[in-house]
This record gives sequence, C-alpha cells and structure tokens, in this order.
Amino acid sequence: MEDSCNVAGNMQNGLGRAARGIFFLAFLFFLNFLSRVLFSPLLPLIKEEFQLNNSQSSSLFFFITMGYMLSVSMSGFVSARINHANTIFLSSCGTGGVLLLVPLSTSFVSLCLTVFVLGLMAGVYLPSGLRTIFASVPTRFLARGIAIHELAPNLGFIMAPLVWQASSAFLSWRGCLFMVGALLGLTGILYRFSGYPLKSRGVSPSRRLLRLLLGNYRFWLLVFLFSFAICSTLGMFAMLPLFLVSNHGMSAQTANYIVAATRGISLFTPFLGGWLGDRFGNSVVMTTVLLCVGVLTVCIGLSSGKTLIVFITLQAMVAVCFFPSGLAVLSSFTVEGQSSAAVPFCIPLAFMAGGGLIPLFIGVIGDITSIGTGIAVAGGGIFVAGCVALLLLRAVVEEN
Repeated sequence: MEDSCNVAGNMQNGLGRAARGIFFLAFLFFLNFLSRVLFSPLLPLIKEEFQLNNSQSSSLFFFITMGYMLSVSMSGFVSARINHANTIFLSSCGTGGVLLLVPLSTSFVSLCLTVFVLGLMAGVYLPSGLRTIFASVPTRFLARGIAIHELAPNLGFIMAPLVWQASSAFLSWRGCLFMVGALLGLTGILYRFSGYPLKSRGVSPSRRLLRLLLGNYRFWLLVFLFSFAICSTLGMFAMLPLFLVSNHGMSAQTANYIVAATRGISLFTPFLGGWLGDRFGNSVVMTTVLLCVGVLTVCIGLSSGKTLIVFITLQAMVAVCFFPSGLAVLSSFTVEGQSSAAVPFCIPLAFMAGGGLIPLFIGVIGDITSIGTGIAVAGGGIFVAGCVALLLLRAVVEEN
C-alpha cells in the first residue's frame, strides 16, 4: 500500500520527484555494470598472464553473459519470492562478493567459472530495476526516466578504463576488482535501507506466459534488434582495447585512455535519445540508430590513425541513443495484461548474443585474419538489423 501511494505521488509530481530515486538506482546499476565491463581494460593483462589467444580472451565475456542470461531469465521467480527491493539487494551484495573471489583465480578454468557466477549474480538486478522505474515514472516521461538510468552503463564504459589506470599505480588488476566488489556490496546495503526500493513482488512466469511470449514474432524481433544494439555498445567496448593493442600497436594505457575519452563524449547523449523518442517516436529512433551505427562500426574495422578515433567517437555517441527508446518499447510489451513481461527473456538472450557470442566471433576471426575484420563484419550485421527494423518495427510498436 505504501508503494502504491509513493508511485501515485510520483505520477502527480511528474519526473522530478521520482528522479532522486532513479539516480540512486542508476549509481547502483553503474557499479553492477562496472563489475562486468572492467574486464575489458584488464583483458590485455589477463591475456598475457594466462597466456591466452584472442578467442580465449574474448570467451571471458561469453561466460559472463552466459551467467547473466540465465539469471535474468530466472529473475521473475526470485522477485516473486523475495520482492523487487530484496532482489536488487541480493544482486548487489552477491555480485560484490563474487568480485572479491575473482582475484583468487589461479587458472583460466577457475577464472571462467568465477566470471560465470559473477554474471549469475549481476543479472537478477535488471528486471527489478526497470520495474522500479516503470512503477515510479509517468508514462509520458518513461523514455526520459530510463535515460537517467542509462547513464549507468555509459558512465561504466567511461570509468572502467579510468578506474584501472588510476588504481594501477598502487593495485594489481586483482586488487582493482576487489576494490570495486567491496564498494558495490556497501552501496547495495545503503540502497536497501533507503526509502526508494519498490517492495512489491514480481510475477513468476507461467508456462502459458512463456508459450505466448516465445511464440510471438514481435518478441523475437526485439531480441534480434537488442542483440545488435548491445553488440554496438558492450560488444564493441569489450573488444576495443584488444583491437587497438593488437591491430594498431598501441600500449594498453593509450588504448584505455582513448576508449574512456570517446565514451566520455557520449555520456549524456542518451538524454537526447530519450527526448527524440518522446518527440518523434521510439521506432524511428531505434531504426535510425541501428542504421547509422552499422555504417560507423564497419568504418572502425577498416580505418586507422586519426580517422579511426573519429569513427570510434561517433559510433559511441550514436549507439547509446538506442536504449531509452528500446527499453521503453520493451518495458511496455504486454502479454496477458502483464507489463514488462518480455524483459526477463529478451534482455538475457540479447546479452548472450550481443555481449557474448558476437565478441567471441570477433575474437575467432581475429585469430584467422584480424580483429578489425571481425569488427567490420559485426558492423554489417548491425546495419542489417537496422534494415529489418525499418521494414517491421513501426508496425510492431503500433500493434503493441
């Protein structure tokens, strides 16, 4: 009853009152996201220490996203039993705890196992986090509310290289992971006992719901589009340091600074994406972003020198504009009267493809030819996704 009153109050007062809670949630999501993307700037060091090839190095992200996929899929059962607030608390403290264990890995096998569990613990956060926003923000401000939340991954892309470069003066890569894990666990405790968590319970997906959802072509279209959107952000971020070091002969420090700087320019463009989605329609923004990012990603794989830096910057700025509109569409996807029903199933499948399989594919091509070639091929896939969205997405959004 108290949650209902809070939500009603937020509806009457617009986005402003709800924004404070969303910013707190965004900071928690930032640490959750950082716990996974921090492996990108560490990858050249891990590759050298464990004597890995390109495909083995990129497989770490495959194991993280595999765990993430499984836990997001099961998150409905967790939030239905312990409510959204405790689910977020469990994810934060569990992810922080696993990060304390990752530095103890002494072999590639044990490292893969611990990052898999890391993905398992991190994944249960997102559906409960999105549901908290969906319950707190008026529908007309939903894309902008999600844009605030989307500051977290964009800030994570910027801060991951900088956190490592700043801590490398006094910590090893293992100590850096330990530090982030401790901070994440502490922040999760603070959030749980603040006044912002949504204490209502989630809904366990029924077999009928799963059957209706998995048999719906609109659902699979969103999975397809989100897969390539995630590839354009998380997948590219995962491989860029290794690409710059291996293909262009840069030092790890220089590569990390370039990745951080180019991501820094894109920090606030999700707000533009959210505004454009509310102004011109979410389907228009999603389609335009995928088409433009596909071309820019191909250019990254084929260019060098200063031109390469320009394309990396533009690609990062445009790619993040997909998610405010994309998550608004996904969160409003209703099956049998249940809003956000598609989130626990679309997001993990898309993360598995865009954040795990496609980076692994780029690494395999890197062992055969070059990582740049793999990135160019991935860019072609993103452009094809934009063409599919151009043909089908508007009708799907209007039908929903």
